[in-house]
Amino acid sequence: MLLVIAYELGPANWLHNRLGHSYHILADILLFGSVGPALTFVLLHFLDRWLEERETSELQAQRLAQVREEAKNSRTLNDDAIQALFAASTLITLLKSDQHELPSETAVQLEETAQALDRAVRQLRAHLTG
Repeated sequence: MLLVIAYELGPANWLHNRLGHSYHILADILLFGSVGPALTFVLLHFLDRWLEERETSELQAQRLAQVREEAKNSRTLNDDAIQALFAASTLITLLKSDQHELPSETAVQLEETAQALDRAVRQLRAHLTG
């Protein structure tokens, strides 16, 4: 709008006064028939790009929030798993302390289970810290 006002008060007025009405009309047709649509195209193009970038940014923000929530849930799940494995390991250690009352086969199975639980806890801790 400012460009039109500036044109009409400046160059268009000069064209009309110096060259006449027909050249003024011809200049208006050329200007508004070419520059106007070109400026409109450029404006709409940049508006489209801005809207796409805004949409992409919103999608990225949503995805980041989802990933953070998944990471939080994963940490909670891993903490719960470590606690459960530790509790089972403690129970097995208590059972092993009464080994003299258990059959030797059961004692061997308890030892293997304790070792497997310890390995699982170490691997899970390594995964969480690494």
